[in-house]
Amino acid sequence: MSETSETSIGYVITPVFDGEEVAQALNVQVTFTGSAALKCDDVFLATPVEIAKVDVGRFDLTSISAHDSLGQLDLIHHVDSYGPPIVFQKWRVPRPTEGPITMNYTALPRLVNSSTMNAPSFELRQQFGGLLGSGYGFLATPPATNHQLHRVTVSWDLTAAPPGTASIWTFGDGSDPVTRVMDVNEIAGTYFMVGKLESFVKDRFGLYWLGSPPIDTTQLGSELFKMFDRMSSFFRDGVDPYRVFLRYNPFPGSMAGTALVRSFMFSYDDDDRKHPRPFKDYLLFLSHECVHNWVHLDPAGADNWYEEGLAEYYSLLLSRRAALFSNDLFRDELNKRLTQYYTNPLVNKSNEEVAKLTWEFSDAQRIPYGRGLLFALKVNAIIEAQGKPGVSTSLDDVVLSLVDLERAQQLNGLSDYLKAVGDRIAGGQEEAQKLYDEMASGVLVIPPADSLKSYGLTLRRRDALAWELGFDESKAIKGERIVSNVVPGSAAASCGLQEGDRIVNKIHLDDQKADENRVLDLTVQRGDGEVLYFSFLPRGQQTVERWVYESNDSKDTNSGNNVEI
Repeated sequence: MSETSETSIGYVITPVFDGEEVAQALNVQVTFTGSAALKCDDVFLATPVEIAKVDVGRFDLTSISAHDSLGQLDLIHHVDSYGPPIVFQKWRVPRPTEGPITMNYTALPRLVNSSTMNAPSFELRQQFGGLLGSGYGFLATPPATNHQLHRVTVSWDLTAAPPGTASIWTFGDGSDPVTRVMDVNEIAGTYFMVGKLESFVKDRFGLYWLGSPPIDTTQLGSELFKMFDRMSSFFRDGVDPYRVFLRYNPFPGSMAGTALVRSFMFSYDDDDRKHPRPFKDYLLFLSHECVHNWVHLDPAGADNWYEEGLAEYYSLLLSRRAALFSNDLFRDELNKRLTQYYTNPLVNKSNEEVAKLTWEFSDAQRIPYGRGLLFALKVNAIIEAQGKPGVSTSLDDVVLSLVDLERAQQLNGLSDYLKAVGDRIAGGQEEAQKLYDEMASGVLVIPPADSLKSYGLTLRRRDALAWELGFDESKAIKGERIVSNVVPGSAAASCGLQEGDRIVNKIHLDDQKADENRVLDLTVQRGDGEVLYFSFLPRGQQTVERWVYESNDSKDTNSGNNVEI
């Protein structure tokens, strides 16, 4: 639960432009008032230098100055030696302080190029003459202490900026000061953009970008607003704004994004211009990210089945309820996710095991999405079937009860989730715990056959071949994109791919994993420049148990096993 504070933190952000009107850095002045005096060697401010092995928080250390009521403070800078996921740099005071403390510094954008690896959108980035990024990438904050609340004011100084320059923060438009009570994680967990930005704004919703994205921003803004409006009503949202920021990646990094407080950053790359995806793909991805605004457990665990699974669940269910998708499209999108889950080679790993592999294998990153989605479908069906008299009877009520707890600034953890489920099913909390333990241990999650009967769908068993790319996925999609560690006997090896082949064309492996019949086409460069073309089905020889939803009028009984439970 958050604690109130008389502390005030004021940020004045000034973009620095060169002679060609390109933003090069952000000068930041932060003033800390109303707090107890710091003792010698206390940490004054901190900011990440690395998050999830990605460098953020690039400061010009020669630009830093600080003072309090007694005069100059020669802050002591050091970088923590531990992490990930977060490694901090910190500034300590060299003596006891008195009165307000002010620090001035210059934050620099992260340097990226075509070989940069895709990663969460935390860092400050230079783009189309402007700058954008999250507070994690450039805002120095006091140490986080028990959700301590501060009165935070953010303002921009654009007096020396080129004509047409505008600024936006998650909680405020323009350069005028905006004040809000927040904790440290909320301060860092917001997005900022400055430059010659464009926007689509309607009511509390806003879409913002620099340059010319290869997406119809008017259509995207309009459809996202409809989705946000539906979600906002469902989650009984308040009056705060919600912002979506678009970011260009000069490296392979399409359909990527990071959700933070009341906002998220969506990334596109050159392939989106050359080979645009269906509009529904962008809309569903962004809808998923939007759900993160409301759905999370505290404290968040490394095994994020709830956050990612419920984001999948509600991005699909609420799109269908709002009639943004037809029933056929809803079924097809759902089955893509089921295929990814059931044919994932790590499907039987526990949540704990998957969490340890998250930064090594993308297959591990996808497990919480599918596992959490199917668990939501299963739990909802059980609640609907076993609903107790006088008690609300759907997973919606469980989720909304947790949202209400967080809104009341109370912890909403796993125990609260299990209690809410237990209150609504036969067997109570003991049965809820059993369901959770099975899921978390890696037992295959299979909802009841009639779990989506209200949508005219039945779950049926349709076994499929397990996913097997046949070589190192990480090295194939990042950096030089080299084929390495080719698996003997795999389809990749059989078609003729060799160690050291460099992949030239863009590939969407998530799309491949979602379709058991989709052939992978590769263009590679071998040796001194010979260009070769290969096509193969990236599946292993093992048939695995897979379940999909089929329309009740479906006549297809010839694909795999046909078993209902």
